[in-house]
Amino acid sequence: ERLLHPIVVWREESIFHLIAGERRVLAFAQLNESHISAKIYDTKPDESEIDILQWEENVSREDMSLYERTIRIQKFVKATTPKNISVRKLAKISGMSVAESHRYLAVIKYKTDTLINAIKDGKVKSIKLAQEYSKLSEEDLQMKLSGKKITAINTEVKPFVKISKDIDINV
Repeated sequence: ERLLHPIVVWREESIFHLIAGERRVLAFAQLNESHISAKIYDTKPDESEIDILQWEENVSREDMSLYERTIRIQKFVKATTPKNISVRKLAKISGMSVAESHRYLAVIKYKTDTLINAIKDGKVKSIKLAQEYSKLSEEDLQMKLSGKKITAINTEVKPFVKISKDIDINV
């Protein structure tokens, strides 16, 4: 009666394997409860489906760190059949906005693990900042993380010119 969301398990003969809801199971054990609501899968879901179920369970929790979110999203991307997952598809799977999905993809597609390690170590504390850092070269990123100033960031602005036969040349 007191449980808002059921736990998620899959059944293998008479054994139930927990997919999501560890804290709820522990709380019910501490309350000496004998029954708990559960969503039961008859067969084991594949790894990507388990990751998605666990993401849905944990994304609303405040205690999920930026590093944990980044690693979860990295798992989504690796488990996706077409290796180049689109921003919109990631947004749909994860429930994030398109802008936030774009930021996470930029971070996890960085050419080395330096940026993710910096998130893990607490040197980068926001996904917006991490996305900005993903635009830097490896050398510039190392300098930025060590606290040194970078002389120029590789964000060259290209002029936009539209040529048309209907253009007013007297302007």
